[in-house]
Amino acid sequence: MGIHKELGERADTLKIEILEEAEEDLLAGFRFYDRLEEGLGQYFIDTLFSDIDSLHLYAEIHQQVFGYYRLLSNRFPFSVYYRYDQETVRVYAVLESEEAIAVFLADALQAGDSAYIAKAMGVVARAKGMSELARETGLSREQLYRSFSEQGNPTLKTMLAVMRALGVDLTARPHEPAARDQQVVQ
Repeated sequence: MGIHKELGERADTLKIEILEEAEEDLLAGFRFYDRLEEGLGQYFIDTLFSDIDSLHLYAEIHQQVFGYYRLLSNRFPFSVYYRYDQETVRVYAVLESEEAIAVFLADALQAGDSAYIAKAMGVVARAKGMSELARETGLSREQLYRSFSEQGNPTLKTMLAVMRALGVDLTARPHEPAARDQQVVQ
């Protein structure tokens, strides 16, 4: 009971300031995602604000990078960079990052839905820039757009080339023991 009371008191007294540069980053992300799909921009904003709001409870637990704490968004390939001074969290930037991209794609792969995986890859590919990815992968822009469209079905070769260009690896790992045990029981 004591820890819940302490966390509640901290959440009530901690202020969060989103600095102008971070607001501009959020607005740019909103515009980008809203161009991809109507309503996706609002989902981006809602998600990032929820991530930022979680700092009321979890400020200071994140890895430090270049003097800032870095929170990885759970739903989009973005990192929130902030500083914490016991009374206030100041959000300085909301930026795309390779680590956030890796977490975002790992979440999509774990879902096991090929359409969702292709859509997530498309979101990341468009964020990086299809022209740049085409140069780095040797694939045409048209092929990339087609592969990651709503009806797209990218080949493993395309997926691996794009992931390599994005700086992430596709890895295999055994299922969690509980999931394996449940499959055996069924």
